[in-house]
Amino acid sequence: MGFGQRLRKPGTDPGEGAAIFAAPARLSMDPHDTAAASDAGRGEIPHLIHIGYPKAGATFFKAWCESREDIAFTRRGFAGHAHIEDIPNDIVGPQPGLMVSSSEALVSVFSRHGRSPRSGWPTGDPPRMSTLAAGRRRQAETCAQLARLFPTAHILILVRGFEGAIRSLVAQRIKAGRPERWAWDPDANVQALKSYRMFMDYDRVIGLYEAAFGRERVTVLPYEMLRDDLEAYVQKLCRVGSLPYRPFDPGRVNASMPGHALAATTRLSAVVRPVLDRVPGPANRAASRAYARLLAVGPVRRALDLTGRVARATPLPDPLVSADALSEAFTGCADSLVLRPEVAPYAAEYLATGR
Repeated sequence: MGFGQRLRKPGTDPGEGAAIFAAPARLSMDPHDTAAASDAGRGEIPHLIHIGYPKAGATFFKAWCESREDIAFTRRGFAGHAHIEDIPNDIVGPQPGLMVSSSEALVSVFSRHGRSPRSGWPTGDPPRMSTLAAGRRRQAETCAQLARLFPTAHILILVRGFEGAIRSLVAQRIKAGRPERWAWDPDANVQALKSYRMFMDYDRVIGLYEAAFGRERVTVLPYEMLRDDLEAYVQKLCRVGSLPYRPFDPGRVNASMPGHALAATTRLSAVVRPVLDRVPGPANRAASRAYARLLAVGPVRRALDLTGRVARATPLPDPLVSADALSEAFTGCADSLVLRPEVAPYAAEYLATGR
């Protein structure tokens, strides 16, 4: 493989702050240096693959990667390369300390061509048993394929407490022009949780990657740590990649839409979306993207917020689902997860049973 990363010795406790990766060798670009060419062929630069979850700090993580000159990262690319044709050009000059690939779609449960958007986020529709089986199989097959392609990569999984994650996912879909009207119906909420459980069975997904890559190569960071202790979170990211610590605070990223604006947008999208869905082929995707971009324009968003307030539209319920429904849906999905030292302080948000 072209990505033969050097990892820390087995048995090192990741909770002790030890570096996950050994320091990468600096590779000479002298074409006559045969030893360097051999090192380059073995791939001395560590590769970190971020697989998800959405709404769990992914926007922050990508901004952090882009802020560092010692990280090779390109959005929608792989290992810092936007396209495979770029590799001959990208190897010229100083080599990075870390290569990063990042896509929340890697943990998705629905295909790009299925009934969910590109990211594979769940919809508000209760899934059929065949869909449940296919979704779990898709997650397992994605993990297996990544292990075949990059067997010595390190995996980063960003997670978030269930209620907060679902609420943020729903709000994001509304911002993207999806009329999530079910979110205002308590009975529909309970049904929708079946879809979200399939997507957010953290223990199962983490177990897949630990089995494929080894526990020492899987790092899990909770959104709540980013929320409560930015400095500690950034320090942990630096340790994961064996990079020197540098403070990083981009300010608020991916800001949420006000509650009344979400309600007004839902009403608008309930009218617009059926029209867009009748547009065939690639034009449908283009029209949907254009509509989503329109909703993101500041004056439009403020107008929607004002419309929602004047019309006394009901904001998105808070909490979105009852504690009983949430417990019934997700209890047991994070019992192993909360044993990790970074997640343990937030066990209540992950509905850990203590078993």
